[in-house]
Amino acid sequence: MKPKNTLSDERLIELIETFGADIERWPEDLADRARDALASPSEAVAQALTAEAELDALLSVTPEIDPPEHLYTDILASAPLGKTQKVGQVVAWLSAGWGRRLAAATTALAMGLSIGLGTAAASAPADNPFYEAETFGFDATAFNSAIEEGGE
Repeated sequence: MKPKNTLSDERLIELIETFGADIERWPEDLADRARDALASPSEAVAQALTAEAELDALLSVTPEIDPPEHLYTDILASAPLGKTQKVGQVVAWLSAGWGRRLAAATTALAMGLSIGLGTAAASAPADNPFYEAETFGFDATAFNSAIEEGGE
C-alpha cells in the first residue's frame, strides 16, 4: 500500500503531461510529493516521462527565422495612431494652405477681443449707469436702477 502523501500513477501521468518531464518546472508542493514516486516509477509512468522528455526537447529548440525586411515597417504603418501622431497630423493640417489662414484669423480675433474687453471698462464714461469699472460690457443691475430712477 502507498503512503498517503504519494500520488497515484494516473495522477503522476496527468501531472507529467501538464508540466512536462522536468520535475524542477513543476509547482513546489506537487514536485515534493512526486519525487518519491518518480524515484521508482511504474512502466506507464516511465513511458509518460520518456514521451514528455522527447516533447520537451522538441519544444525547447528555437527555430531560426529571418523575417522579411519590410515586415517591421508594414507593422508600424498598420498600427493605430498614438496621441503624438494625431497631434502631428493636426499640426500638418493647420500648416497646410487655408489651415494657416484659419489659425491667423482665429488668433487675430482672440487678440482683438482680449484688447477690446480689456479696455472697455477703462474707456467707459463715468456718468453712464450702464457701465461699471469692475465689469466688461452690459450690467443688468445698472440697467434696472437706471429705469427705476428715470421712470418709464
